[in-house]
Amino acid sequence: MTDIFISYAHDDEERVRPLVQELEQRGWSVFWDMHIPAGRTWHDYIAKALDDSRCVLVVWSRHSIGSDSVIEEALVGKKRGILVPLRLDAIDPPLGFGLFQAPNLSDWRNNSAYQPFQQLLGEIESRVSPSTLTVTVSPPPPKAKPDSVQGTAQTSGDIPPSSNTEQQSVKKRNDIRVAITGKQQMAIAFTFVMLFMIGVWMIFKPKPTQSPPVAVVGAVAPVAAVSVPPNFVLISGGEFIMGSRVKRLGRMMKGHSTGCG
Repeated sequence: MTDIFISYAHDDEERVRPLVQELEQRGWSVFWDMHIPAGRTWHDYIAKALDDSRCVLVVWSRHSIGSDSVIEEALVGKKRGILVPLRLDAIDPPLGFGLFQAPNLSDWRNNSAYQPFQQLLGEIESRVSPSTLTVTVSPPPPKAKPDSVQGTAQTSGDIPPSSNTEQQSVKKRNDIRVAITGKQQMAIAFTFVMLFMIGVWMIFKPKPTQSPPVAVVGAVAPVAAVSVPPNFVLISGGEFIMGSRVKRLGRMMKGHSTGCG
């Protein structure tokens, strides 16, 4: 398995060589040698190298944009989703590859800190690294019974699994919700009963009885109703002057008659 397959025109071999050296110094394996081994056909040799590559790096230049072999190799990388293009000249890529962002290395001059070159390394890394990582998935531990987990935690001081703790927390919250709901229902029922009893009492409460008029004790009867004995004379109540008419001190005084005979 090869990390990077470089597709380029033969006229750009000397311009591509420094790029190959930079990639190999970073530990990547690069296929770019166009010498066919004895007994192998060109088509089978290139096809096998393309299938065994994790990244297809196509080098667009004024020479490669008209090369049928370079375009065909780029199509394979595009179809597999591992194509990374770059430009050695300020040219537009061929039809069908214009949407791919291609860093321009026309002013690279073998400078590893050059920003477009760093962008190119990032694109290669995103396609090569995921295939080289090995992910080991371990089976989940067997679930223990609640009794055995509780006993183990009490004897050894271990903390119960987080899943059991979460289940206990959820159960506790549910119990609190049920208790609150029960209290609310009881309060509503009690209020309804009290309102019903007050309404019944308002409807059927006894009406107040009217008390008979109270007779006034010691009321004075009118004068006309009093019978006068024969030997008495009725004198109406009023004021009168008693004493001498001579205006002397102490000789005159006002009297008051209550109407007795």
